[in-house]
Amino acid sequence: MNLREDLYKKYKMPQLRQTAFKIWIGDLLKAEYVENKGEWEPNFFVIGGKNVSRVNLVASVVSVYENIDKTMKSVDVDDSSGSVSLKAWGDDIKLLNFEIGDICLIIGRPRNSGGQIFVTPEIVKKLDINWAKLRKLELEKLYGSRERVESIVVSDVEKPVDSSRQKVLNILEKSGEITFDDLVSKSGVNEEDLKGIISELLKEGEIFEPKPNYLKVV
Repeated sequence: MNLREDLYKKYKMPQLRQTAFKIWIGDLLKAEYVENKGEWEPNFFVIGGKNVSRVNLVASVVSVYENIDKTMKSVDVDDSSGSVSLKAWGDDIKLLNFEIGDICLIIGRPRNSGGQIFVTPEIVKKLDINWAKLRKLELEKLYGSRERVESIVVSDVEKPVDSSRQKVLNILEKSGEITFDDLVSKSGVNEEDLKGIISELLKEGEIFEPKPNYLKVV
């Protein structure tokens, strides 16, 4: 079996976008994290009896950080139950165009890296303060009120980003659809490492296969 056939067999199942649950940040911070061993199921947090791999948050911006070479940006947001960082790299930095005090809607994927919980944003939008009040009422009705949970603070002068993974994502975002062979050529990443990166991205629901042997960002 050649490389293309191997990839198609492994990745041909379509990826469905998971529900983005409205939750308290505090519940995310203390939730059980489950690393899924299956090929097609994303990792998730167990919150209120639900397997949560995407979240819908409304919170206020309390701090903004961008590294010196402007390749990573982190924005801390708070909804009174706790605070969590939104982290973006490369072209996704433009999503986090916020200032301290802004109220924002965030739809994204919660992550757990070495015990540090953060969210990679997919959709963001600035809101009026009344939306924050409405969301608080919604969450209190769904889950009840919450005492504040303090997050574990990890310095943003942090461990290096996986540059190969980010390079692959950047190429996929710019290319629209691309074959594995072209991705090997453009990225310069060796085939075995690239298969591992693609496997992770498919599992996390970041990319999917729109047609045989083609890859595309969700």
